[in-house]
Amino acid sequence: MTGTKALLLVVAVIAVAYGASVRNELVFDDLIFATRDARVQDIGETPRLFVEPLWGFKDNPGSKGVHQYYRPLQLAPLAILNYLFDDPAPAAHLLNLLVHLCNALLVMMISRRLLSNDHAALAVALLFAVHPGHSEAVLWVSDICGLGAAACMLGVVLIHMRGSTGNIGGATAIAVLGFTGLLFKESALLAPLLLLIHDLTLGRDGFGPDRRRLLPYAALAVPLACYTALRLHALEGFLPGFRDHGLGPAALVVNGFALLPAYAATFVWPSDLNMYHDFDAAGGPADIRFLAGISIALLILATSAYFSRTRPGVSFGLLWSLSTAAPYLIVRWPSLNVFAERYLYLPSIGLLWALAFAAMAASRKGRAFRQGLAVAVAAVAAIFITIDIARTYEWRDELTLYTKTLEQSERAELIRNNLALRYLADGRHAEGVELLEGLVAMDPDFADAHHNLGLLYHASGETESALAAFRRAHELAPFKPETLLNMGYVYDSLGRRPEAVEAYFRLVMLEPKSTDGWHNLAVIAYESGQPDNARKAARRVLAIDPSDSSARELLRRLDSRAVASIRPPRGETLQRCEAGKAAAVMGAYQQALVKLNTAAWIDEAAPLPHHYLANVYYLTGRLRKAVLHQRLALERAPGNTLYKRNLESLERELAVLQAGKP
Repeated sequence: MTGTKALLLVVAVIAVAYGASVRNELVFDDLIFATRDARVQDIGETPRLFVEPLWGFKDNPGSKGVHQYYRPLQLAPLAILNYLFDDPAPAAHLLNLLVHLCNALLVMMISRRLLSNDHAALAVALLFAVHPGHSEAVLWVSDICGLGAAACMLGVVLIHMRGSTGNIGGATAIAVLGFTGLLFKESALLAPLLLLIHDLTLGRDGFGPDRRRLLPYAALAVPLACYTALRLHALEGFLPGFRDHGLGPAALVVNGFALLPAYAATFVWPSDLNMYHDFDAAGGPADIRFLAGISIALLILATSAYFSRTRPGVSFGLLWSLSTAAPYLIVRWPSLNVFAERYLYLPSIGLLWALAFAAMAASRKGRAFRQGLAVAVAAVAAIFITIDIARTYEWRDELTLYTKTLEQSERAELIRNNLALRYLADGRHAEGVELLEGLVAMDPDFADAHHNLGLLYHASGETESALAAFRRAHELAPFKPETLLNMGYVYDSLGRRPEAVEAYFRLVMLEPKSTDGWHNLAVIAYESGQPDNARKAARRVLAIDPSDSSARELLRRLDSRAVASIRPPRGETLQRCEAGKAAAVMGAYQQALVKLNTAAWIDEAAPLPHHYLANVYYLTGRLRKAVLHQRLALERAPGNTLYKRNLESLERELAVLQAGKP
């Protein structure tokens, strides 16, 4: 078959298998990035992708969270397509198909050199192109990172096999592809290892005395150094938080081997595919999955060693598969999707090469056998395409995908949580509540599940249940702003405004630029007859967002007519102040600040909250705030000699500090 016909055939099978995906919606991470990440939504913010973690948009202002992913080219294509099109989904899916096609053609070109047989190379390329184990990688827009990294690594290997790396042009091409692959995904770090495996198994003379053989490795060292510098800057560490995986070193090894049988089974029999597999940790070295996994690894190594001299191509393929699978055997987050079918994408290439060598050896039995092999390959490809078409349909939207996933994986905590949010958006509150009640029963410490259950309860009118869910979510994840905001909403709807104010103060202390938090504080102050506090909060909103029309309208109302002053019972103010003082005595300064700020907000005329706030700020080393609140206390009680002495003392200490004296 000519090169053109082979190309057209590969294009045709991919189009038949996955062509309908261009009508699919964005799902899962794709949708999160497209709807919530300013770096994707605003092309002017896109350069931030190169100096921030992949999930950096979720960080609090002015701080970075712990993320292990630095993949600027995962989101850059989506950002560009979002800028060019009203709906980026069709173009994003088409881009995945084109990169997958590119990879299939690269596999075919490498296979021709490796197998020295055009028909075998085409068979490998066709089976790679439509293997259902790759459907997740092709259909999930977010895995453009895996597809792109694979394309770059395959390109590096092809250039090296052609012998073009001994000159500056070839070395430059390898350096560019190596750097691009790293910007797609960390797996591109495997490129030098793949070259080494090639040289050790297929190199005729090893490395020899010719230093030009080392040029491709030197070429890959340059982009690796640049990438390392960018990654360290963006993540503030090469693998921040890696030790937080929850498994000890021995358990990591055991579970790594225990995952191998699942990948082997998916390669051999890709029939029950699922985008989210429940993970059950292996019990120890006696676990059957560990024993099977270590047997598979030893078999691969033994077979590779056996054929190293007689059939080095088999060794190359088997070592390729084992080395490209190894990074995905590390159980980083046991609570997430540990085993994922998309991780089979690169390892399967080596297994297909090994099988192709075995088939070529067997085909010497005669023409009839070769024809039978061709029919078998065609039949397998047809079965694979049928499965791919069904998978494409399953990925058409989140509701279909999540529903199908939960039919296969009963727990699937993250998917269960996400499907409940879809039900919330669609007004199917009872179904969402049922899902999440089941989830928190299985995993009582899943903070997001409690938070989203609160949203569903509140939407269903079950306000008390919503409050209980938000409070539990806050206990599990005390630094989540969204939970504090929703707690405030619910407290306010129940008429428990002091507790609402307390929740909002926790929010603005955690995230000072929260316009929602300050706006709600302003409204409560206005409606509670505390005009000075209302002005203060409204001005804070405008300082953060000068275009906020609701804050401007509130200030206009405050200036245009008098607000009735409402003085809460003095006993309530004293109780809140005593609670704040008790927290400070116990060293719980954050809790004390929340209690005392709430007291000052509910009763803006009371001096005592400001006096106690001055003390807490002094104890925590914030002299300027201490002076500010002591002044506010004295303004409200000008005859109080204690307040006056405290203010004088604080002002002297602040003056010394500002003068730079010891």
